[in-house]
Amino acid sequence: MNTADLVSRVRSLLDEREAGFWSDKEIIDSLNDAGDEVYNFALFIFTERGAGGGLPLLLTPFMKEEHFTSVTGGEIPLPGDLSYILEVKCSPTAGGTEVPCSLWSSSMLRYAREHNSLLRSGANNLYCHVSGGDLIFSVPLVGGSYTISYLGRPVRMTETVDPELPGNAAGALVAYAVALLLEKDRQGEEAASFFRLYTSKIEQLAQL
Repeated sequence: MNTADLVSRVRSLLDEREAGFWSDKEIIDSLNDAGDEVYNFALFIFTERGAGGGLPLLLTPFMKEEHFTSVTGGEIPLPGDLSYILEVKCSPTAGGTEVPCSLWSSSMLRYAREHNSLLRSGANNLYCHVSGGDLIFSVPLVGGSYTISYLGRPVRMTETVDPELPGNAAGALVAYAVALLLEKDRQGEEAASFFRLYTSKIEQLAQL
């Protein structure tokens, strides 16, 4: 699946084989909006059913992992393209074995501060939380290491940059993009038909 093929499929459904009423840029912008919608829906399904349900196939191309060593400090900048953290492992000191580091929400952190027993951190009781663009560890690292596994944000499609989504997402991307363009052209009934087609396709894909 590449951008040119997607643009061609959109034009075919709009009954416009060559650029005329719609420019290539307008169609690619709509495809990018469609890509964001597909990504966000798959991420919603993943977070709703929990990590135990497995990562939807749609999100697998966005899995990334970064490993850092000789790190000192308790506030570590997050990856610039981060969308969702999957796992954090950490060793506070050099040469140690990295162990899973629980990721706490702001509400959990607030609860822990009100119950000091939960703040006793040790080699087997590490946690971290996100604050702004940083990952804050409960125990500052002193020459230590950490590994962060996460989902990156989708790269925008262009005439020369193809979509990162799997090929089986093409139908959903095209349906949503066509619906957006028809809605923009005030063809509400036809747009609604393609939105329904998109919904049917994405609900099936998100379960894979």
